[in-house]
Amino acid sequence: MDNTSRLAIFAAAFALSIVPSITSPSARANMASPQFDGDSVGAPFMSAPASGADLSSADIDVLGETLTIDFRRIDRDRAVDIEAVYQLDNPGAPGRLDLVFVAPSARAISVELDGQLLTAEPVDLTLPDTWQPPDRTPRSDRTGTLEYGARSSGTFRFAADLPTGNAAIAVRYTVVPGTYDAGVYRDYQIGYVLAPIRDWRSFGNLDLIVRIPDGWQLGSSALVTGEGNELRGEFEALPDDTLGLAASPRRSGLRYLLTVHSRTVGWWIGLVGAAIAARTVGRLVRRRIGVRKMNGDKVAIALLGAAAGLAVFVLGYGGGLELSRRARIGHEAGNWDYGYAISSLIWAMGGAAIALPTTIAAALLAPGPKASDRLDERN
Repeated sequence: MDNTSRLAIFAAAFALSIVPSITSPSARANMASPQFDGDSVGAPFMSAPASGADLSSADIDVLGETLTIDFRRIDRDRAVDIEAVYQLDNPGAPGRLDLVFVAPSARAISVELDGQLLTAEPVDLTLPDTWQPPDRTPRSDRTGTLEYGARSSGTFRFAADLPTGNAAIAVRYTVVPGTYDAGVYRDYQIGYVLAPIRDWRSFGNLDLIVRIPDGWQLGSSALVTGEGNELRGEFEALPDDTLGLAASPRRSGLRYLLTVHSRTVGWWIGLVGAAIAARTVGRLVRRRIGVRKMNGDKVAIALLGAAAGLAVFVLGYGGGLELSRRARIGHEAGNWDYGYAISSLIWAMGGAAIALPTTIAAALLAPGPKASDRLDERN
């Protein structure tokens, strides 16, 4: 067999290695729902006044609200901090005002009136249908929307003694966001209910501040702008009855590329390296054996070449998987992660199935001893 024929056979065998990259799934398992409910949160509303309460929302003007939603705790404990500061004006006589908030627990929310902490009292109330959270939020990459759900939370009453004139009420929540697995990274969602503010006597401006971890992106149903990890929006009226937000790590940068593509690169390096290693081993063995035996020992050449080639494939592919594992940031979507594990096993089996005949062919087709070597052996 001449060198041209050998090269053709070797090229054909190696060309089969493109099959797994085309047919192997970049799998995303669908074993479970990609969406998980978060805590319900929203603006304060008025309950039926309790005994002793003599003010209602119709008596009070909301001059403005500063709403701050901070996603930066997600890296530590998967929580989101929310602060809402309301500037109120009571044009009438001083009186007691009953405020009701939705919160996961009394410990998850604090309310202050002009810096004085108010006491929470649980109440059993049914929220109007118009005060429900949104059923969808924008995607964090702003390419569409995602399903959103909020689990039922408790309702808590806070009694506030409002003076005549201006007063400030500050509300602070710590909530668990909803999540949606929509790609490599998980989207963390907040659905904030603004509708109760419409029941107050009047409402002024809304200043919205959203903070996200460095290197993250945000999708918002209300227009927010800014650079870095703080985005802002200013509204002369409520933008809608609800506010939908979703944040996730950006799908770019070195760590993202390593997480997603290291496996593919390692797979190709492993296959190419396997063929090169097998050819090198075959050549060395044929030189040593072929000096004494013109045709060489084909079984030994095939076994040694395949063993060396498969070892190199395992090192290359395994190195790619390890590099992908080390590049992860802990916010990978569960469905993607599960699918990645399953498809990695398929890639490994497919790569080994292709590497075996490729390395055998590469070893057997490796050039044998030179004519000068054969002449020296006979002499």
